[in-house]
Amino acid sequence: MRLLAVILSISGTGRLTAQTLQLGQNLPTGSISPLQEPVQPRVALPPAEHMLGLILTTIIAIDQANKTGNYTVLRDLSAPDFSKANDASRLGLIFQVLREKGIDFSPLLQIPPEVSETPAIDGQGLLHLVGFFPTEPLRVNFELAFQAVEGRWRPYTISVYLAQIEAQQLAPVLTHKAAVTSAPAVAPQARPPAAKSR
Repeated sequence: MRLLAVILSISGTGRLTAQTLQLGQNLPTGSISPLQEPVQPRVALPPAEHMLGLILTTIIAIDQANKTGNYTVLRDLSAPDFSKANDASRLGLIFQVLREKGIDFSPLLQIPPEVSETPAIDGQGLLHLVGFFPTEPLRVNFELAFQAVEGRWRPYTISVYLAQIEAQQLAPVLTHKAAVTSAPAVAPQARPPAAKSR
């Protein structure tokens, strides 16, 4: 059986593109960042408990937005550049496939996520958290970046995607990437199993 991955991404120009890839083919890479990189003073890595909270609250904000069709809270919780670049209707388009498939992320509150890359703060002061929730048969993967704004870490880039585990291998089946021009990206994309559909 051949699995295909469908990748939705929103470019900095606001164009929505879809690509179909065969399993084993390299996935396109790239992230959407603000045109002006934020200038941040050196910030310390937050404690592990705080990073866990950032992951969970971001995933649940996406879940609640998908369930209600109201993306204003997700937008308002995000970093200023992200909010400016993504209005609620744009976020609705970005997460449309997850919403239409009825993906329910609420059970993830009971499953500790696994971090697949060491948490780090980059040269622009963005905190990067990459990992997955080890759910079956689909794994929920995430790539998140947060910007420190007035002492609070706020979502700057969001990428969440589902991957199917088959024969001890991951086969991406659904990827959502939402990004903003001159603002952070929001997207459903990552690496590892997932949540059940409603």
